[in-house]
Amino acid sequence: MKKVVIIIGILVAGIQLFAKEKIDIPALKAVELTYDEFANYDVKISNKSGKEVTVSVVDDETRKQVSGFGLGPFGNAVVSIAAGNILKL
Repeated sequence: MKKVVIIIGILVAGIQLFAKEKIDIPALKAVELTYDEFANYDVKISNKSGKEVTVSVVDDETRKQVSGFGLGPFGNAVVSIAAGNILKL
């Protein structure tokens, strides 16, 4: 029983380590992120660039902005993305 608990603990720790993604965006470029396997999801954003980053939530069908804000240098935010929307940085 102890071995099973230890193995499950190691698996959970491994999943948490690999669940984080780091994305580097060159100046004057944009990236769009979507996770179709989730209906709604939250994304934690950490701006480590020292420059402001524009954060937008865009409707996938109409390509119109649903919400957005500017994330200041070294700022952090959590953005909720609804089904059918894309996160654009």
